[in-house]
Amino acid sequence: MRAHDCLPRRLRRSSPADPADAAAGPRLLLSYVATLPLSSSEARLLAVVIAIRLRTARHRQDHGTGPAVPELTDPTQAVHTLRGLAWTIPDLLLDGPAEAPVAVTVPAPAAKDQPLPFGGAMRSRVSGWTTRTLAAKPLRKTAPAVRLGALFLATHSSPKLCGTLPADLPEACRATLPELLEKTFLAELSGEQYRLDPGLRHLAGILSGPANAALLPEQPQLVL
Repeated sequence: MRAHDCLPRRLRRSSPADPADAAAGPRLLLSYVATLPLSSSEARLLAVVIAIRLRTARHRQDHGTGPAVPELTDPTQAVHTLRGLAWTIPDLLLDGPAEAPVAVTVPAPAAKDQPLPFGGAMRSRVSGWTTRTLAAKPLRKTAPAVRLGALFLATHSSPKLCGTLPADLPEACRATLPELLEKTFLAELSGEQYRLDPGLRHLAGILSGPANAALLPEQPQLVL
């Protein structure tokens, strides 16, 4: 990758498309979903979409104002799996019109410091970012584990498109990394380090941890 592909800091601050403000929100959301005792990537992806719309301390939400239910191989089974975690999800979520509001109740997270639900402004930004990411061209007609992995990688990347695989990345998503590279969602993958395709710069977040030096050792100019 050419050095000028990495935006200077002053441009990142002024760019209206910079998703930095929303980057913390998706990370919190995905960290929450990663803690759920789920083995199904379909159920986990559906949980992401539902959790975005959590509104109150009782975690009751109006799904009609959130992102659309993602395309799943077996959405009925995904709903059934979440119901097994005491999520109250009416059949209307799958059977009703897409624009119809659907009340869903989710148990409060066990961790007292869990930052969900989001405030209204953050919820809107996270919802928009999630919708844009799942609609990215390289993710079309891909399995739920691929799309879920893409969400993790996009939000844990920097504006320079570089990132380190997050520790809470589900194992099912790790197995899809070669496909994300083949589909050109990723431009490079080297061990635990990766780089998003330049065409996905509008989806990149900010690394949540300390600055990382030489994410790809063979390209030291990309030190964050």
